[in-house]
Amino acid sequence: MKYQAVVHRRFPDNGSAPYLYVSNSASILRLDDTSDELLSAFEDAADPGVWLAERQERSDHEDLRTTFTNMVGLGVIRPEGETKPPSAELPPAPFPLSTLVLNVTNKCNLSCTYCYEYGEDKIAAPATNGEKPLSPMMSPETARESVGFLFKSAGERKQVQLTFFGGETLLNFDTIRSATEYAERRAREERKNLGLALTTNATLLTDEVIDFLIDHRFGVNVSIDGNKGDQDRHRQFRSGKGSFDIIIPQIRAFLSRNKEKGGRPIGARVTLTQGSSEIREIYTFLVDELGFDEVGFAPVTSAAERDYAMAPEDLQKMLTEFGDLADETVARALRGRHHGFSNLNDMLRELHQGINKAHPCGAGL
Repeated sequence: MKYQAVVHRRFPDNGSAPYLYVSNSASILRLDDTSDELLSAFEDAADPGVWLAERQERSDHEDLRTTFTNMVGLGVIRPEGETKPPSAELPPAPFPLSTLVLNVTNKCNLSCTYCYEYGEDKIAAPATNGEKPLSPMMSPETARESVGFLFKSAGERKQVQLTFFGGETLLNFDTIRSATEYAERRAREERKNLGLALTTNATLLTDEVIDFLIDHRFGVNVSIDGNKGDQDRHRQFRSGKGSFDIIIPQIRAFLSRNKEKGGRPIGARVTLTQGSSEIREIYTFLVDELGFDEVGFAPVTSAAERDYAMAPEDLQKMLTEFGDLADETVARALRGRHHGFSNLNDMLRELHQGINKAHPCGAGL
């Protein structure tokens, strides 16, 4: 059987030993001379038995064999044509929870053209054949029960995270308020640190909601696709009216009051579609004009035949523009200044913490 190196990226450390980024696990490794040689040898598929036999007389032959075995185990070198990576070993049960995401509603007051809720996988479809319809709103009682499950399952973890999601999350504000107050009480009783987060389309950011989110130190992600043209192209009300003119005054009020009160950073989450503006232009509008602290970008998830789907050349252009923002991030960092390109910031944080994504989702544990 032949083996081959997986997709990776080498980079030097100021001219010393090279480092390696492995894409299938998001891990970062430092290469010694032996592992560096092996990586080069298996850039193209090769038979390890033959390769090692040809080096039988070398004094480091046993080191070569051991290092090869280790690199296979780490997922750096794998069998040629392998379609499924090796299963990661699960941590010992019970595995303490750290995060709970509550989908408090499936309803939304927008009708975004690229939203999966209006496709074949619609979650809140009415029941048929006499079945009980699914409730579009989570009750406060269910939310509090779920929060209790989080604290019971957190074990000795000192940090727990509660995230509210939708639909348009703020359509169920009463449940959010009830769950938040209960979670804060439990955190005080159990001496845990509680993080709160919420995603919203910003259409329901009233003064009451804004004050609540800031006072309870929520981390908030606002779904917005950019300037008026980008936003109104797909993020519309059911009437077909664009949402830009409705949300912008409310976003400005939220960001201004949040800065005045020293709240947590507020991020924007952009869905990129075919025809979107230049990424740098979107970033400048959201950060410099509106005042968001961070901006994250993601290509739309859709069938290839959709008119808003991104073609391969669009995705390549996106990566090039990501590179431009990354260069700007580095330039600012060298001057001791923050840059809000959250795609890169999140990856750097994970690399620094040594996070290895053996499982793509924590729920999979």
